[in-house]
Amino acid sequence: MKKIIFPILASALCFTGSLPAFAGQANLGGSNLGGTFGNSDNIRVFDNMSRLKVFITIEGQRLILGELNANSLPILNPLAQSNPAIQDFVFLLTGDKGKVSFNSPEIQKSQSSLIAKLTSLGLDLSDGRPARQLVTALTLLIPFGNNATPSETIGVAAVDGTKFFQAITAWNQLIDGLVITSQGTGPDAVKARAIINALLQDDTAKSIRETLAALRAQLKDRERKEDDK
Repeated sequence: MKKIIFPILASALCFTGSLPAFAGQANLGGSNLGGTFGNSDNIRVFDNMSRLKVFITIEGQRLILGELNANSLPILNPLAQSNPAIQDFVFLLTGDKGKVSFNSPEIQKSQSSLIAKLTSLGLDLSDGRPARQLVTALTLLIPFGNNATPSETIGVAAVDGTKFFQAITAWNQLIDGLVITSQGTGPDAVKARAIINALLQDDTAKSIRETLAALRAQLKDRERKEDDK
């Protein structure tokens, strides 16, 4: 299978009761937000699966929150001080530590701003739908704030597994489509290559990708241990 520029964040889901909720192999790049995107042979697109309810178990929620608090937010927060789009991303991710709801004016304003930023990079395909889908999935992925207590109940889980899966799905589909188009010829291929280059250079796009990758990676070691049993 052909090499691609962006690594794919996830490859499959496991709907059993074992830890974690996500299973499968994913070739991820580094979790350093300052790093570059790597290569991957694993191209997976999740058609229509993002509507399914996904529950991440208590231990999986703890791993994700631990990564978010120990590594991702300490990198994102300083970047947000000088980058309004990254500030919007962080705000949407945790809802100002769980203080606002999905329908609040502050959330809607940040959504619009982040969508505008992503579409400015060229993600205006299908009337901007890829950017909207990604931003909607990122919104309140950590619904009760980064200091929430993991719960066994899906409605009050500290990490929204459905949104997590939707965000990874949206990113995968977006990148997969761009890479395939970029390998062709003509104006569409030229445009796709320009968009990919813009994503590679933009701190906001890198922050979103690397944060999802870092959170996803927390479940990989556990998956490997479960598979070895």
